[in-house]
Amino acid sequence: MSPLAAAQQLRSEQYSDETWKPQLIVISLGTNDFSTPLNPREQWKTRDELHSDYEATYIRFIHTLRVRNPNAYIILWATDMANGEIGSEVQRVVEQLKKDGDRNVAFVPVEHLSFTGCDYHPSTADDNLIRDALVRVIDAKPEIWQGQ
Repeated sequence: MSPLAAAQQLRSEQYSDETWKPQLIVISLGTNDFSTPLNPREQWKTRDELHSDYEATYIRFIHTLRVRNPNAYIILWATDMANGEIGSEVQRVVEQLKKDGDRNVAFVPVEHLSFTGCDYHPSTADDNLIRDALVRVIDAKPEIWQGQ
């Protein structure tokens, strides 16, 4: 069995264990969606169409996670790239989730990342900024850790 196949099988086995439930889920999506202009071959004709689809799809994704993990605290974080468009969209997603009654979700903005890592990914210094922003929120919510 190849290493990739073995890793996929292990992942499949880990996530099929219905007794394991995360207490915290951290997600960051949107950088690639908003860091470039729309091109004519894309399905969205306007930024507003892209925003609407992104928000609806992200919310459905979180609802799917919530069904599987009803007690998990979910943190959605975003950068200030794309003139704040990414953060704005993620913040709208969190606001809608809260309007829908989800109280175990938070938005964490992370600003001033340099993205000087390989292929415009976060650098080690950026990783530290991300970590610090997340830790501040997590440390302020000890109730995340069920059983404490």
